[in-house]
Amino acid sequence: MSLKSFFSAGLQSLSSMAVKSGSLKTVHRYLSSHPQFKEQFLSGSCFVGGFSFDIATLGRIDQLYPLFQQLIFILLIATVFFLEARQEWVEERLPQKLRPLWKYREGFVQFLMGGLFSAFTLFYFKSASGLAVFVFVGILFFFLIFNEKKSLHRSKIPFRYIMYSLCLCSYFVYVVPIFAKSMNALIFALSMLISLAIYLLSVRWIESKQNWKQKDKLTKYILGGMVPVLFASLYYFKAIPPVPMAALEMGIYHNIEIENKNYVLHRQRPWWRFWEEGDQTFLAREGDKVYVFTRIFAPTEFKHNIFVRWEKKTKNRGWEKTDMIPISVRGGRDQGFRGYTYKEHYSPGRWRVLLLTEEGRELAYLSFKIVEDQSLDERSFHTQIR
Repeated sequence: MSLKSFFSAGLQSLSSMAVKSGSLKTVHRYLSSHPQFKEQFLSGSCFVGGFSFDIATLGRIDQLYPLFQQLIFILLIATVFFLEARQEWVEERLPQKLRPLWKYREGFVQFLMGGLFSAFTLFYFKSASGLAVFVFVGILFFFLIFNEKKSLHRSKIPFRYIMYSLCLCSYFVYVVPIFAKSMNALIFALSMLISLAIYLLSVRWIESKQNWKQKDKLTKYILGGMVPVLFASLYYFKAIPPVPMAALEMGIYHNIEIENKNYVLHRQRPWWRFWEEGDQTFLAREGDKVYVFTRIFAPTEFKHNIFVRWEKKTKNRGWEKTDMIPISVRGGRDQGFRGYTYKEHYSPGRWRVLLLTEEGRELAYLSFKIVEDQSLDERSFHTQIR
């Protein structure tokens, strides 16, 4: 019996057992008799559904489909908030067949926010490098988990509005650079102003029946409006990943050649050191150059300068900067922009190479060790094509 027929027979057997035992009916009865568990089950299902949907549909960060999809999600969240503020009107105007669906609006909002925060977490994680940046990604992941806590959504603090403002900032912080085809402090400031303006206008639209001086509405204005300020502070401390750019690959090599528009990478690393990126244990002989190869994703027609900074570990002064070499990145290639630099003058010890944006934000870094090779045996190199 083949593995395929084995698993097929096994699945048929399990499904027939489930039908005969009435497992689905048992689950339905249990959920109906335990409303609290049913609520948690629905919340968890919406969370997993939103996250799974986003993983299945996400492509490049600059593709129009995911950008449009995320914008629709944001608009739908605002629409539900608007309808909630007019609940009596909704209950009167909704057709009789659609009224039962209205009670699931909170799960629907959680599905939308789960999809958005999963996308933001994945996009930012790809661009994340450095402890401070990972803290920011951790905050996004916290809100992704936090999204399913209904008790917090129902508290007096307007958490859902704070999360809505966070969605706007997280979205426009990479959408504006994509359409501007560049990335700098001015473009970041513009993305935050757009996010703040849309949030304030949204709250005004949603709460149009209330006086702006009312406490609840004023709290939503203030707390949601503080999110762009928080983003600006994190940007100043270089804690926001440099989206929409991302370092796809980075490695140390003994030589790099270009043949027929392909990069041929020469490494000495044995096969069993599979966890290393190239020759991270660099066996150096006289005349060797240390090459750094990198692939960097950038949106189509995106232009930006990346700086490759070399640092050496010293006993007294820690990591000491030695060189800063620029690389002009041109975006659009699915596999990322390819480039390399090399260093001729070096000494044995611990080194690291950092990829920095024009604003000094860290794209990636790679630590490696240079060891003097005193062997006179002939060397053999493995090649990789990129």
